[in-house]
Amino acid sequence: MRFEGNLTVWHIDRGYGAVTPDQGGQELFIHVSAFPPEGPQPVVGERLSFEVVSGRNNQKQACRVQRLKSSMATPPALAPARSHARRPPLKSERPTLAYVLLGLALAAGVLSWFEFSQADGRHFARLVNSSTTLR
Repeated sequence: MRFEGNLTVWHIDRGYGAVTPDQGGQELFIHVSAFPPEGPQPVVGERLSFEVVSGRNNQKQACRVQRLKSSMATPPALAPARSHARRPPLKSERPTLAYVLLGLALAAGVLSWFEFSQADGRHFARLVNSSTTLR
């Protein structure tokens, strides 16, 4: 059986809220997955049509939500589209920074290797002698 009501609470960052049925009674939990995948973000005060099911811990919650076209709280063109993914995949916004840091680490490693391998001076002397004999 379908009921109608108003969205009274919405946590956009968490993806859930509460809806109050027009017939009265307690507020019902509502999750973002209960909304159709296309369309704007839910907005407090929006009119909804929904079904009631038992959720976790046998608490009532709204599901299969439909937006009532008679009173949209915000026009769909102004609200961003929403996906049901928990979090979009992270994109590296600064790939050049990673390459610079990798290059600095590599340069530090090469310089350290030269410093420690030539600590006794024999390698350096060999390089100097070989370059003078080539002339």
